[in-house]
Amino acid sequence: MNKTHLTITSIGAKGDGVAEYNGNPVFVDGALIGEGVDVSILPSKGGVSRGKLLNVVTPSPDRQSPPCKHYESCGGCALQHMKADAYQSWKFTKIKTTLSKKQIDPIQWLSPVFIDGYVRRRAKFSYLKNGKKVIFGYHKKRSNQILPISECQLLLPEMMKVKTSLEGAFSPFIPDRGAGNVFIQKTDNGYDVTWTGALGKRDEPDLPVLEAIADIVNKTPIIRFSWRARDKDIPQVMLETEKPIVVFGNLRIPLAPFAFLQPSVEGQSALVNAVKSLCPHDVSRMADLFSGCGTFTGGLLDQCVHIDAFESGDDAIQSLKKAGHKNAYKRDLFRDPLNGKELNVYDVVIMDPPRAGALEQVKMIVKSDIPAVISVSCNPTTFARDARVLMDDGYELQSLQMVDQFIWSDHAELVGLFAQK
Repeated sequence: MNKTHLTITSIGAKGDGVAEYNGNPVFVDGALIGEGVDVSILPSKGGVSRGKLLNVVTPSPDRQSPPCKHYESCGGCALQHMKADAYQSWKFTKIKTTLSKKQIDPIQWLSPVFIDGYVRRRAKFSYLKNGKKVIFGYHKKRSNQILPISECQLLLPEMMKVKTSLEGAFSPFIPDRGAGNVFIQKTDNGYDVTWTGALGKRDEPDLPVLEAIADIVNKTPIIRFSWRARDKDIPQVMLETEKPIVVFGNLRIPLAPFAFLQPSVEGQSALVNAVKSLCPHDVSRMADLFSGCGTFTGGLLDQCVHIDAFESGDDAIQSLKKAGHKNAYKRDLFRDPLNGKELNVYDVVIMDPPRAGALEQVKMIVKSDIPAVISVSCNPTTFARDARVLMDDGYELQSLQMVDQFIWSDHAELVGLFAQK
């Protein structure tokens, strides 16, 4: 194995160390600024050169021992080797730099919110069976291989117990070479599980599998078990002792399998509180765009007389209606955004789009008379793109706050208030 000594000069956008080698950047997982490291230069892929960290010769004062024993191999976390204060400073600076490159600078930066580990309530574990051995865990770094996981510093501790119970109960029913995944989500009244992949002698749940489902639901906090053969199939509910519920404000939302929730209760509260602090108390009518199953709709009902929720997913809209919120409408806001006339009836618009952003909807907003827009985003890059459209057409970014509910990763959420000048 070849060995090359490098000096790390910066941290890349994904959290890896960056050094120069023969005039080109080399990315090194697990390295920090200022460190002298020995690496093995790997073959370039897609024009990107990487170095495998062999030894840290001169450690940074910001280095710490990663708290998770799986960290070196697991693809889930990128920055456990960085001390908390350095990590938080890096992430906040990274977000500000990303936005400044697009001249997105708010009048006021609010204090960032950082969410700790051991709070995440949703996870997807992959599995593969080879003979009698089942590998059940996360993918390795930059690999399709599965790493067995016995602990996770991100998840609620009880979730790992549920995962272990599922692994023990259903491994005997996975066919040889069978592969799939298991989605686990904690709701307010119990755990919701969806198994994807063949189970049983004919690759679908038979009597022994159904008995195993009944047994595990009886012995664990799981209240619903669903199954599907492939990722694109609609899940079939195999057993449900209670409808999984989550409470948003005064709304008790019954959830469909795979319903989207914020990763943690703490992160959800931080986002809702941020939005509530930016939303005037005297508004009479509000639109919640990309509403999901009502995180912000429910959280703001005590602040607004009338909230219309718009979401493309039929399950989410039906959940809102079952909870008693009649002003919920199925609408694909990418293909059919609300137009200026429709928007003009609202005092405030809240939008929380997926990572792709809300460009088509923003183009309609700037043609309307909406006085205020509160934008929640999990992707600073598309937030900057959409913000640029708003700011170029008469809106002012009055305040911006970062909420980091993705500890030890390069991801973060933003909540911004845009107001017409």
